[in-house]
Amino acid sequence: MRSTWQALVASAVLLGCGCSDDAREPASPDATPDVAAGGSGGTWAWDSGAPSGGTGAASGGGGANHCPPLGLPKEVPPGFLEYTGYSCSCRFYVPGPEAEPLPPVEWEPCPQPGPNNSSCQRMKTPWTTTSGAVGTPRFWFDKAAQKSYVQFTRFRIDSVANTVRHSIIAPVDGSLENSIVQHGTACVLYNHGIEGGRYLFGVSSEALGTEGFIGGKLGEAPDFAYKQPLVQYEHTTWRMTSEWVIRWKSGLFGRRWGESDEVTIHTGSSPFEVKGFGGDVFFRVGGFVGSGILTWNHAEGARDLIRYPNDPERGVANFGTEGGDMVWTYGEGLPDNPSQWLVNRSIMTAPYSTDAETVAKTTRRLRSDPGQLTVDGFAVGCGYAARQVIHSNPNDPEQGTKDMLVVRLSDGVSWIVGMPAVGLGAGFMTALGFTCEEVFARAHFPDQAVTIVRIRLDSLGPGLAPD
Repeated sequence: MRSTWQALVASAVLLGCGCSDDAREPASPDATPDVAAGGSGGTWAWDSGAPSGGTGAASGGGGANHCPPLGLPKEVPPGFLEYTGYSCSCRFYVPGPEAEPLPPVEWEPCPQPGPNNSSCQRMKTPWTTTSGAVGTPRFWFDKAAQKSYVQFTRFRIDSVANTVRHSIIAPVDGSLENSIVQHGTACVLYNHGIEGGRYLFGVSSEALGTEGFIGGKLGEAPDFAYKQPLVQYEHTTWRMTSEWVIRWKSGLFGRRWGESDEVTIHTGSSPFEVKGFGGDVFFRVGGFVGSGILTWNHAEGARDLIRYPNDPERGVANFGTEGGDMVWTYGEGLPDNPSQWLVNRSIMTAPYSTDAETVAKTTRRLRSDPGQLTVDGFAVGCGYAARQVIHSNPNDPEQGTKDMLVVRLSDGVSWIVGMPAVGLGAGFMTALGFTCEEVFARAHFPDQAVTIVRIRLDSLGPGLAPD
């Protein structure tokens, strides 16, 4: 952590951030939502919240800090500095020039019962014994640098007042590159994305009645914050690409990084599986009948990509892409049970494109899909795709399994990485992504650990021929 991050922290403390006065708060923080009207009803603070060194330095425009320094709680590591870019009442902490590096990611062999693969390793979670120890992680493989990153949470709960969470971005092997510490539960950070050298953490505060996010460039302190009123039971979900921050609530809306104007991506039917790459956004519309994939970019707006709007017996779901290949499930044939999706399911792939005619001409069938719809869809990378598949046991639900399907895009050969019965408290939850040697996923273990696992692709064996 003694690198670009700390150099920027030091310069920010000395020089100020030059942000808009709209983001400043009164010197006496209270519990009322301090958000301004405009756009979606929130306050933007680009280049805001430079960490304070405890002397009232830069967290507002021109070096004038309207958040009085409060000092570090004893649970925050020495050498960290206050970050008040989101709110005086939501104080986060980032490493300053004198901070000691936090422990890097460590891995251990997956215990048994666990995934039926000898190469499996899981991220150690020594900071807690609490289930959900890494939060909801995100993954990004930087193809240019051949380096993979995870965005996750380390949290320890001694009591409500002494809850300490480290929101972290780290290479899967090596020292941490970003760490934001929160103390207590007044404001909570969530992992909402890492892609194209940028990261996004959602923020929610029931106590203040606000929600929003903070984010910035990989390896640097946060350089922006956004805040809006929080409507009870109607939390916003955030998504991101290297070009866009996406607000997902009663539709889809986006702002370019560094800009305040919001554009409408989609309104109408509820979107699902929202994800993007660069300037493109992809999302699914429709439920069990009529589901399809739409795409959007700023120049062309929203339009159908893979969709059969007048055919209730065909649909598309589980879409995933990393900007090189696209993978999805194509289904046809109505089920007897209306609570299930289409009965004849196939895994399809095509080279990356946002043009429906091009996709239709280049689509290939890989094999049958043994699973149903999932929340996250396929993770795609380095010529492979993966997702969770649930194998139910109608006679004894406790004997069902939550496994992971891996499929090779060149020839449709596939593998099922099995897990013990769900009754033991085990299962794959989400496939996160690939390097060209490994697949990464989030998994639950019988010892209550919820963590990230990595499995070597060359350990999967000969695989199953496509059907």
